[in-house]
Amino acid sequence: MTEWIITSSLLILIVLLVRRIFRGKLSLRLQYALWLVVLVRLLIPGTVAQTGLSVLNYLPRTEVEVSQGTVTAPAPIDGGGVQTQPAEPAGDGEADPVQPAAPAEPTGEGEPIQTPSPPEPIPWQGVLTAVWLAGAAAVAAALVISNLRFYLRLRRVRRAHPIPGLAVPVYVARGLPSPCLYGFPRPAVYLTPAAAEDPAVLGHVLSHELTHRRHGDHVWAVLRGAALALHWYNPLVWLSAALSKRDGELACDEGALRHADGPTRAAYGRALIRLVTTKPALTDLFCCATTMTAGKSGLKERIAMIARRPRTLLTAFAAAAFLVGLAVGCTFTGGRSDTWEPLSDEELAWFNGDEFFNGDYLNIRNQFLSSTYENPEDVDLFELFYCGDGAANYADAPEGVDAAELEAAMLAAIGGEDPDCPATILTTARMDAVLEEYLGLTLDETNQVGLDNFTYLPEYDIYYYFHGDTNYRASVTFTSGERNGDLVRLIYDATFLVDDLKEVTLREHGDGWRFVSNLAVEEGDSVPLESRLAALPGSLPDRVVVVEPGDVTENSSGVLASYYYEPDYNTEWGGWMLDVARNTPVEFEQSYTTWDLIGGASYLGRDADWYYVCLTPTDVNFDPEHMEGYQNTEETLTAWLEKLAADIGLTPLEEDLFYQRVSMNLSYQEGEHYTVRYYPYYGLSGYEEQADTVYTLVLSQPVTQGEDGIWCVDRWYDDAGNKHLVIPESDQTMDEYYASLQAACDEGHRPGLLDPMQVALEFEQAYTDRELSLDAFALEGPTDIADTFDLYLATATLKAESPSTALTWLFSKDDPLEFWGHKDGASGPGIEYLYQSELDTVRAWLDECTWEVVEQVDWTEEEPPAGEPPYGNYHVRFQGMGLDYLSLSWESPYAQVWIGSDSRIWRCTSGYDQLYTRLAYLWETKAAAGFPEMFQGWFLEREGDPIPGGEALAAAIDSLSWTPGEPAPEGTEGIFVDSPDHYVNITVYPGNLVYYYMDDCWNYWFQGTGETDLYALAAEYGT
Repeated sequence: MTEWIITSSLLILIVLLVRRIFRGKLSLRLQYALWLVVLVRLLIPGTVAQTGLSVLNYLPRTEVEVSQGTVTAPAPIDGGGVQTQPAEPAGDGEADPVQPAAPAEPTGEGEPIQTPSPPEPIPWQGVLTAVWLAGAAAVAAALVISNLRFYLRLRRVRRAHPIPGLAVPVYVARGLPSPCLYGFPRPAVYLTPAAAEDPAVLGHVLSHELTHRRHGDHVWAVLRGAALALHWYNPLVWLSAALSKRDGELACDEGALRHADGPTRAAYGRALIRLVTTKPALTDLFCCATTMTAGKSGLKERIAMIARRPRTLLTAFAAAAFLVGLAVGCTFTGGRSDTWEPLSDEELAWFNGDEFFNGDYLNIRNQFLSSTYENPEDVDLFELFYCGDGAANYADAPEGVDAAELEAAMLAAIGGEDPDCPATILTTARMDAVLEEYLGLTLDETNQVGLDNFTYLPEYDIYYYFHGDTNYRASVTFTSGERNGDLVRLIYDATFLVDDLKEVTLREHGDGWRFVSNLAVEEGDSVPLESRLAALPGSLPDRVVVVEPGDVTENSSGVLASYYYEPDYNTEWGGWMLDVARNTPVEFEQSYTTWDLIGGASYLGRDADWYYVCLTPTDVNFDPEHMEGYQNTEETLTAWLEKLAADIGLTPLEEDLFYQRVSMNLSYQEGEHYTVRYYPYYGLSGYEEQADTVYTLVLSQPVTQGEDGIWCVDRWYDDAGNKHLVIPESDQTMDEYYASLQAACDEGHRPGLLDPMQVALEFEQAYTDRELSLDAFALEGPTDIADTFDLYLATATLKAESPSTALTWLFSKDDPLEFWGHKDGASGPGIEYLYQSELDTVRAWLDECTWEVVEQVDWTEEEPPAGEPPYGNYHVRFQGMGLDYLSLSWESPYAQVWIGSDSRIWRCTSGYDQLYTRLAYLWETKAAAGFPEMFQGWFLEREGDPIPGGEALAAAIDSLSWTPGEPAPEGTEGIFVDSPDHYVNITVYPGNLVYYYMDDCWNYWFQGTGETDLYALAAEYGT
């Protein structure tokens, strides 16, 4: 709420400043439009994004935030019972053991002395919320009553005053202070009797009120009232409402006189003077009518505007637009939550005081620092509850249990020997209470680390342990701390257990704190990425489920954490958003080309030992109704992970030496390079037409240059010009692998590596797994590095300006293109072919539409078309032989192209229905033309025996020309012809109409044209 007040107030002040500075330099309609930005800010709470531009970044953190009614550092919880002060740490930093306090002394009545409880804090949040709601309700009631009374009065006194050619209702009403436009959502014009009787005045009034309607001022009036109700306490909002209404009248005058000449403007001004006679009052803001009221200054301003015809100066417009845009960035966005800010001295002092940690014996919160854990589930329960659960009577039998019987059962369970020391006795219920309060978990939900060190008595449902020492951390001092949203990290010297530094992470929860992790760190170093993956910031813990597979050891690679969208987690959709994994340099290099080709991976960076990567799904893992929430959460999660990687100093992938080399035109730039031509179909029988197909291999010297250096195939290009990186399959990195080959060659082994032709031959033999001849290779000699294609690995720069140019690019790589059609989302494609000769026609269809580039498909804004798609075809795609394609869908007006790893999306703003119908018909026509081939051989025999009439039926189908057909009229009987396996069948109707059916997914109506009567032959089939 505080953020809403601050940002909206600042925006109003900025708009007032812009309005003042550019007065007379902007058109009045632009001046009026400035208030739309304010209105949006007043009606929409919260912020749309978190940026460094937001004014909220510069607001100091206060110890008490009245708007939230909570203290930044919450008040301590009541530990229960009388407690004693802990002993001070010894001089060497080791805390002296602290013994349990003695039981409280009884009073004369036998009851222990009770310490007075602190007074309950005033629930300011509830009080302020109640006041705000009461005020909003009062203002809203005043708005409703005012407009209801005004409407009833108009209904009582109005009479229709129809005007030919005017679609808006016009009425004359007695007692109106001035003509007005009133009504929502269907407004009407109301005239005073004087305005209705004077034709000259009437024309100006209608022009004025219709301009109000064109500007949508009847809608503005309702929204303005809503803003007043929500922000009734803010005088700046009342001022902006009054000024916006005034600016609306000025903008209306300007709009009404936009094309008027001098005499018309003068007449309009005289009419205005006659009608505007009432000084506006504050109550006018409650009425949603566009009454023509104005005070002396307002009337003077309007007359001046009419006389001087203001125009917008381009420089003024640019400056005003810049200032307003800056204001929007400052006030519509929230403060960045992806940065860790140091705690203030007051905040750090609070944690070092006795409010949460430290304090009297036994503070159970201190015990959460007695073990290390990356996740709350892994807290060591033995270390945590070693001294009890925080209650002073930790050694007493639970209520209702006989102490002597319990002690006998406890001793019997450990062998019957009395250890002569007290026992820590814990009930499951009390352990659950502590764990739920400080971890948000129950005992069963933890991994129960260390629990087996206690002895469990199921008949009493207790855990216990006999011990004489305490091992209790009496105090802790935090040397530094930082905050990110609701997370706080605190650094402290952990000399109580071992001589090192630790970092505890807490998450604010309601009026308290929960423990997230407690990890050892080295002085000067930050916590590693692996230890931070579960500490989700801000609102992410409410939207994301983190699962750590647990199969990654200290020295192994694999998935470190999996993140799921909470609403879809454990449903049929799964909700998986991404995994964070780490790979060795060898694993990274070996998987690089695959990931770069198919996507599904983005890199966080690397450290000295590991590459860190985000693995994302390549199919849908969310309920379509949750798509927007899923995508927004995934974006926020990814941004947090990227910031996390930067914070701990991971080397960005762009700065990694391997990536820099392989993403260039060649991996090894030094020395000479040879080009070798390879003819893959050379000498292969049956491939004579493809004998001139040529691949180009570029060879480099990866280690030593000159005549003693080995050669390797660095890149190769297929006949379509696609470039391929070569990374040898090895358990070494690429550099280590070539270095070992160079060393073997230097020792006299593998001399063939010094010959570029032999290297090219061995490379292709390994690639094709067949024996080749050197005759299939041609050495073209040294190649200048500048002659190699400077394209990134497995990608092509996507410069398609429209879907038609993208289709042309696809045809430049493959001819023909596969032309896919989908009957529904679950079925596979039916594949036909689109040939170069058809390209111009399809391009023309695409160019007849209007397209705009968009960043992504926003399914939530699209209403799926009613009814079935043309010819039952839900999706069409132009697919290259590789992974490149252009696709369109019946359900949304988008065209998307993928070329390499680059994508572009266009939204069709006109002509999409006609385009899609044409493409669906083209695909169906191709399918119909191929119907004889579909039929061939499927109905000619059963169980290996020819069927009489089968060959005649097949020949008849083949003799006809086929086009898409319309379904047979209802009630028409056809002849059913089934295949032996019942996988496909046809039904033949009179007039050579055929219905084709295959496996529940594919069905077509085909119309045959020709002299053959297929129906008669089908009747004889099989007889």
